[in-house]
Amino acid sequence: MDNGAYASYRAQNPTTNIFITTYEKVAFFPDELTKEEIIVLGFFVSISLYAIFKIIHRIKKKPTQRNEKLIDFDTHT
Repeated sequence: MDNGAYASYRAQNPTTNIFITTYEKVAFFPDELTKEEIIVLGFFVSISLYAIFKIIHRIKKKPTQRNEKLIDFDTHT
């Protein structure tokens, strides 16, 4: 871009500044969710509820119940 080509390009394509008031119409929290968004949100909510349930269940277990899986094979013949 020599011989004034850049200057002519800038003259043909001026830089326009977009003000923040232009984005007032953008809704960050839309009134309606699409079916896909509802499915994805429901999936993540169900996974998080399952994880919370498993953590609480693991904490509430008695210490003897935690060790039941460890079987000493020498005593059981």
